[in-house]
Amino acid sequence: MAKERKGVRLEHVSKIYQDPKTKKDFYAVHDANIDIAPGEFVTLLGPSGCGKTTILRMIAGFESPDEGEIYLGGEPINELTPNKRDTAMVFQSYALLPHYNIFDNVAYGLKLRKMPKDQISEKVHAILALVGLEGMEDRMTNQLSGGQQQRVALARALVLEPGVLLFDEPLSNLDAKLRVDMRNEIRRIQQAAGITAIYVTHDQSEAMALSDSIIVMKKGVVDQIGDPHTVYYHPVDEFVADFIGESNFLRGSLAEKDGESGVATIEGRAVEVASVGHLSVGDPCVLVLRPEAARLADEGVLPCRVTLSRFMGNYQNYQVMVGDTLVKITDFNPKNHKIYEVGDEAFVANAKGLLDGSVAFDGLEIDNNFRWTIINALSTVNAIDQAGIDAELAKRETTENREFAYGARAVAGTAEAKAWAWNEALHNDELTNMQLEAVAGGFAATPRADLAEPYAEKYFEVADWIWEHKTFHMAEALLEGLYPGYADPAKLVELGDAWLASHKGADNALQRIVRGNVEASHRTLKVRDFNAAL
Repeated sequence: MAKERKGVRLEHVSKIYQDPKTKKDFYAVHDANIDIAPGEFVTLLGPSGCGKTTILRMIAGFESPDEGEIYLGGEPINELTPNKRDTAMVFQSYALLPHYNIFDNVAYGLKLRKMPKDQISEKVHAILALVGLEGMEDRMTNQLSGGQQQRVALARALVLEPGVLLFDEPLSNLDAKLRVDMRNEIRRIQQAAGITAIYVTHDQSEAMALSDSIIVMKKGVVDQIGDPHTVYYHPVDEFVADFIGESNFLRGSLAEKDGESGVATIEGRAVEVASVGHLSVGDPCVLVLRPEAARLADEGVLPCRVTLSRFMGNYQNYQVMVGDTLVKITDFNPKNHKIYEVGDEAFVANAKGLLDGSVAFDGLEIDNNFRWTIINALSTVNAIDQAGIDAELAKRETTENREFAYGARAVAGTAEAKAWAWNEALHNDELTNMQLEAVAGGFAATPRADLAEPYAEKYFEVADWIWEHKTFHMAEALLEGLYPGYADPAKLVELGDAWLASHKGADNALQRIVRGNVEASHRTLKVRDFNAAL
């Protein structure tokens, strides 16, 4: 759309204002060096008062730099008035003429240039088609939505075919959903027009979505320039890391170094770190940890205590304490991961205390059955391993306790434990009936979708084999115990209904067992859908 793609260059540009209260001079912009390539979409990003709008206004000609030079397309423009510069501005307030219709608003600048009417009509209709307003030429601006008004303002700027298009927080007056829609449209239109764009915002999500390059401003100074990926994953300082997205800061010291990578000591633990080429061993360091880059696990790099756990639909929101530092964690797709709740740490400590006698409650007697109930609970959250289970069994090895031990191993919250239990239940012919029931029951008892999901299809694939190769008692135990009820109920319903439809001639007892399991999944699905609709 532009006649010529033009770049913008600022060389040592500064702007000085006087504080009205103290009467002292201060730098609104200090020694800014910026090079914007032709056709590039660049965002000036930073908090209020950082100097981003001042830079935009100096490029537009509404402000003059006190130091340095601004170049447009390689030509110095400091001395040019706004109307002599090959730029156009899209304002925050839209600045539309209320007594003009859409056509006349867009055509206003062309009329000032005394362009022939037929050329004006051709250009206006072409640009309105580009911004999605074709056929609305006669509408008045007060008949338009906020998004439509923004498109008119954009069309009015684009129709002049400027070398550079300037945006002064153009979406701040729109609601959240419309902002998302409009920023996508602005990017589409900018790319279609092939025009250089400079965009001012304090919204980091806008900057990430729109930009080829982001210029982060801090107190009048250019703090970092880079593409969104670089600025997000390789911030130059804590300010950028905190302003671009959400960050956790874990402080420690550099213990080892090998080029750019190394090992830091944080909360007494060794943690692998990157980008430490500028540091020496022993120097203090700060680990920037994005919320989505961390995962909770039963055993991990850094110990923590869960202080908040909230289900947010497509992610689980956590806050944990790592020593004295609050860390925020965003766990996406939580249905496939173990959910950690506030107090998990306290549960483990109390449960282990009941076993070793360091915790006691008045009137509570820890008999053998209850003891193995506690061991099962600890195994479910991976707070006791196989060696611990074997040690408990060694204290009193009886037939009953061997059954308990089988169940405790099967209930462990790991994929390896589930694979072991599945294979033992189906293929270990040396298991007694009670041991088999313990293994099968432990397999399906762990309330985690990620562990159950891999066995949804497998269950219906082996159901016939189980019925043909096992005694009635063992088959019943396996078909009920191995049913992965914590998997996605919609998937279980789909697979189960299909199996039942294809097995109408199967043994009635087999159908009854499978149907009972599938009906339970139907109920779970109905409850889930009901809760989602609230």
